[in-house]
Amino acid sequence: MNRLLSTILRACSIVYAIAIFFWDLYWRIAPKVKPPVKIISVGNLVVGGTSKTPLTIYIARLATERGIKTSIVARGYGRKEKGLLEVNEKSRWEDVGDEPLELSAAVPQARVYVCESKTRAALKACADGAELIIIDDGYQHRRLQRDLNILCLDSERPFGNGLLLPAGRLREPKTAVKRADIVVYTGGGPTHGGEARPDFSNIPVFFLQPVKTHFRELSSGREIDIRELAGKRFVAFCGLAEPARFRRTLIEQGIALNDFIAFGDHHSYGPHDIDKMVRMAQDSGSSIITTAKDAVKVKDFDFGRSAVYICLPEYEIDDPDQFRKVIAF
Repeated sequence: MNRLLSTILRACSIVYAIAIFFWDLYWRIAPKVKPPVKIISVGNLVVGGTSKTPLTIYIARLATERGIKTSIVARGYGRKEKGLLEVNEKSRWEDVGDEPLELSAAVPQARVYVCESKTRAALKACADGAELIIIDDGYQHRRLQRDLNILCLDSERPFGNGLLLPAGRLREPKTAVKRADIVVYTGGGPTHGGEARPDFSNIPVFFLQPVKTHFRELSSGREIDIRELAGKRFVAFCGLAEPARFRRTLIEQGIALNDFIAFGDHHSYGPHDIDKMVRMAQDSGSSIITTAKDAVKVKDFDFGRSAVYICLPEYEIDDPDQFRKVIAF
């Protein structure tokens, strides 16, 4: 990045910081909406890439396993429809967004609602009988009062480069951590490398870690034993904020990669993208592998004779008993 552009971005970040200061001031005194059910927010301080979705899935599974009627509300980033919708088996990602479809598939016992207003979605969930509402990406949605504010931070770079948008990835200053009731580090365990982590002496801290990885056929939905993938080579693709994590997961599982294609986060796939990947796979005698988030967007495309698999990491909190105690499940 040249010096002029860097200077311009930093100047814009100063303007953004001023706007955030007044935004924060407003929400300290503005009236809040609190439905008469337990509400847990899962969010972050940076733009994308902190595994909010796996943590939301983890919490929703804990709740539904205990018979708690659970709903998840989300904005449905990237969807083409407007208004309030409940995700169902006929929903298309274009209408509800890719992550809400992923959430619904991962926790079918939970109801998932999407709306530009998470408050409106939460009120609908409450009216429909929810006993617990999880706000996906809710740290900055302050109109909806919550019982627990869970903040996700990346284990390697908790605050990105430390700068606010657009010079950095921070949505809010680091001081916004004080609104958190729980901090969950993602992307590595307590001994994982990366920059020094801040000390949160007054906030419970946990680590969300992958503990097992499942694989599934895209076309049939059949669970695949990893031994069936031994000896195969793959073209992998994803549209994630942090594609390196997906690549690292595949390598750690012994998946042999011929090619790895990283599209932009929430990429909208078209026939040209699919044709390109199919040609690459056929030319190298490879199969194709992707993520659950991407699978909901490509499942209706024709991959010809190429076998397509979904990589499904399973996550768990490092101290699940204490975590359940803190969130009162």
